[in-house]
Amino acid sequence: MEIAQEQRTVFVLGVCPRSGTNMAARLLCLHPDADLPEGVWEDYLLANGDDLIDYVDRCEHWWSQWGFDSDDRSGFIASLGAGVENFLAQRSGARITVTKTPRVHNLEFLPQLFPNAPAFVMVRDGRSTVESLMKTFDRTFDEATLTWRDGMRTLKRSLMQPNVARQVRVIRYEDLHGEMVDTLTSMLETSGLDPARFDMDEANSMPIFGSSELSTTDEVHWQPVEKTDGFDPTKRFAHWTQAQHDRFRWLAGEEQMNFGYEISLDREPKPSEQRLLDAKHNARAVRLRPELAPAKRLVKRALGKPIPPADYPRRKGWRD
Repeated sequence: MEIAQEQRTVFVLGVCPRSGTNMAARLLCLHPDADLPEGVWEDYLLANGDDLIDYVDRCEHWWSQWGFDSDDRSGFIASLGAGVENFLAQRSGARITVTKTPRVHNLEFLPQLFPNAPAFVMVRDGRSTVESLMKTFDRTFDEATLTWRDGMRTLKRSLMQPNVARQVRVIRYEDLHGEMVDTLTSMLETSGLDPARFDMDEANSMPIFGSSELSTTDEVHWQPVEKTDGFDPTKRFAHWTQAQHDRFRWLAGEEQMNFGYEISLDREPKPSEQRLLDAKHNARAVRLRPELAPAKRLVKRALGKPIPPADYPRRKGWRD
């Protein structure tokens, strides 16, 4: 990937929340030539990119009668992306604008909308990610595992497209944590940032933001917390039971191994047990369907029963 010295945008994406996008973006922004856009800390540019493509499709429907062709379409899409980049650059005030989104939805549109923007996709051991998702967002084990699994599947599917693979670099959270100098130097070079102007000592001593392990309260916060000597975010799952390892392997074992992560091979999950758990998860998902929530709350009010937070369910998909 060629390094240009002009103003540019660098994408930091994650297969799902808790994958390390916050750490990666903050580290890049320690460079004097890089910054996040003010007030747009998580922008979801690509995750909403399909709306821009739909807009082009609708315009093309009318413009094609006057000779609007595929080259015009590509230029139109890239121009919309350039407008978005210009807006963010004005808010960052930096030569390199770093954008951050903990999702990889619509990654296939990156070469069309932002053809000159390198992208780093953060991946993390699924077991640690699941544990952090449960603690941070109060997800069930199955919900957290499927969130991670679906993100990994989306990434793999997107990387099968050569034009996407050329523009995207997958960064393992564990490498950025344990081999920071080499990993971060490579990321700086890919971003067009001079490593000689980067303070690696400052990066090594950077406080932790948003850790589900170091939080001093019941809720995860985004205030800086000093890194302790024993801080190791790569083993969040050390306390898992064999049943949890079996369940994770059943739901996401293939994705875990596809990206080079270890998995418990002590025994084979029993299909009968796992299918029963699948049925329970699916039944719970039906019970929590958002469209049924108003009726459930109405009935409980009529019966004088309390309405727990679960009766105000999250919206499905990445827009939760």
